[in-house]
Amino acid sequence: MIKYKIFLLISAFALFASCISIKTVSDAYEVIEVDNEVGQFNDTTYFRDFKMVCMENNPKYVLKDIGRIIDIKDTLYILNRGRDEVLVIDKEGNYIREIRKLGRGHGEYIQLIDFAYDESTDELLFLIAPTSILRYKRDGSFVSKQPLTEYYSDLSCDGKYIYLSRHTYIEKTHAEYNIDAISLDDGKTCHILSFDTEYAPFCSLGNTIFNTCNTISFVRKFDTNIYKINNGDITFHSQINIGDKQLKPKTNDELYDCSELTNICIQKKKIYGFSQVVHYGKFLMFSSNIWDIFIKNGKSLSNYSMMKNTKFNIPLKMFLPIEGMADYKVCFVMQQSEINSLKHLLKSNSNLRVKTHPDFVKTIERLPEETNPILFLYKIK
Repeated sequence: MIKYKIFLLISAFALFASCISIKTVSDAYEVIEVDNEVGQFNDTTYFRDFKMVCMENNPKYVLKDIGRIIDIKDTLYILNRGRDEVLVIDKEGNYIREIRKLGRGHGEYIQLIDFAYDESTDELLFLIAPTSILRYKRDGSFVSKQPLTEYYSDLSCDGKYIYLSRHTYIEKTHAEYNIDAISLDDGKTCHILSFDTEYAPFCSLGNTIFNTCNTISFVRKFDTNIYKINNGDITFHSQINIGDKQLKPKTNDELYDCSELTNICIQKKKIYGFSQVVHYGKFLMFSSNIWDIFIKNGKSLSNYSMMKNTKFNIPLKMFLPIEGMADYKVCFVMQQSEINSLKHLLKSNSNLRVKTHPDFVKTIERLPEETNPILFLYKIK
């Protein structure tokens, strides 16, 4: 059974001299233990009203690596890392536009790292290289540029602050802080979370900051805490006790090589960090570096290997939060490789074909080999 323990933590966060004040955060949070480990769960256990989105297949816009999804006014804005762009589609999968401004000129960038939405101005924020934030209208027209002095991996915005997650190891130097918060009111920057020891500086879990209905969550490597950010402050939301599955740092503080770290985690099913956090009311969902699924709805936290879509009778594994204020909160993604593998299996395995819903069989059989992913959008019960 889940054991709830309330701990009182008092953490002092050192801030820039430019900050309004140095704040001491006193916060109670839950230590949550995994209640059970199950191989698979049905989507209807936690979700309702799913929508399948099959995108247009056009060589001009192919989703190679989905980095983030934000629902803005019932339209999906998708970070397509493979092309350094934000792809805009409706929920029927129809192409609306792409925002791709590669170059060295006015309003252009060399690399798109991440993006966020500023609801207060109805503008998109592009975190780019060289290190800056570019603002665009939702139609892609350029607004302004804000140079940055540090290197960051991802960002979020709550309409009052821009939150930036720092690269933790630059030029053989450890960062002092994990997150910078830039006030949209006066432009001042504060450090809001002291940096812990870095054990795998060149290994990434992907995004570290997630925004579900303006509930902003933060996670970091070799830390089983899930943090909550609000109004320029960071607090502890919960600590996840995963027991023997947690990968410990090396005893001599030696750094992990990425290939070594990956092999250890795959072979021994070890976890060194969480990702893809969905926090909505009492519902908490997240993944890890080995792509398992953790869900807490109420009091119990369960650990799964995958989810079954019960209508089509198909397995789904990879998911991302759908950020923004819309009803759909979670997007499971069936990648091109998964689609093609399933197509071949359906041709060769008559039993699997019978068990799979005929509507889905027809859908994937008409998709080309170079297809876009299929998105499964879910509302939380």
